Amino acid sequence: MNLDSSSVRFYFVWVPVLETDTLAAAQEHASAERDSRASHFWDVRQTLARSYATPLRAREGLGEDAGDPPIAWDVVLLFPRGARWDGKLPTPAQVHFPRDVGRDFAAFDSAELKGEVATALAPCPVRSDSRQAATKVVEAYCSSCHTAGNPKATPKALAIFDLAKTEWATTMSADHLRESVVRLAGVRGPTRDHPAQPNEVSLVCSFVEAEIARRKSVP
Repeated sequence: MNLDSSSVRFYFVWVPVLETDTLAAAQEHASAERDSRASHFWDVRQTLARSYATPLRAREGLGEDAGDPPIAWDVVLLFPRGARWDGKLPTPAQVHFPRDVGRDFAAFDSAELKGEVATALAPCPVRSDSRQAATKVVEAYCSSCHTAGNPKATPKALAIFDLAKTEWATTMSADHLRESVVRLAGVRGPTRDHPAQPNEVSLVCSFVEAEIARRKSVP
C-alpha cells in the first residue's frame, strides 16, 4: 500500500496455517518488502493468531473455517495512535478481511485500507461546540472514576479532572488531554473492553486539539 507518512507503522505477522506457509516463504516475502516502516514476525506457535481469533469471531463474524480452536489469519488490523502490546492485546480500530474477487481468489481492498489509514492520520475536525460534545462523551465513559462523590472516584483520578466541575479540563495538562483520547479509543485503561465509538473519539479529539491550541494562544 503506497502511503506517504512517517506516522504509520506496518507489522506483518506470518502464521503457518497452510502447507506452503513456511518460515522460508515468510522470509522471502519479508526480503521483498522495501518499506523501512515495516517489521516482520514469525508466529510459529500461532500465539497471536489464536489470541485475536476469539474476539474477532465475536465482533466481526469470523467464519467457522477459522478452525477449532480458531485462528485469525488473512486479516488486517488497524490500530489507533498509541496502541501498545504491554500485557493485554490492544483493540483494533478497524478490521479488514479479504474480499472474493472471482475464480476462488480473494484480495484486500488496498484503496479502502489506504483511506482508513489516511482518515486516522488526518487532523481532528474543528467544531464550534467541541467542549459540549466532548463533555457528553467523557461523562458517558469516565464519570464513575472522575466525578466527585462517586464511590469509584479516587483522589488521584479527581486530581487529573473532575466532571463535577463545569471547567473540568482546566486541571489537565496537554499530555493528559491527549491521553484521554487514547484511553477512550480503548488503547489502554479501563475502556479497553468497551471503547468509545470512532465518532465519539473524534469529538473528544476535536476538543482536545482546540483546547491545546487555545492555551498556546494565551500570553
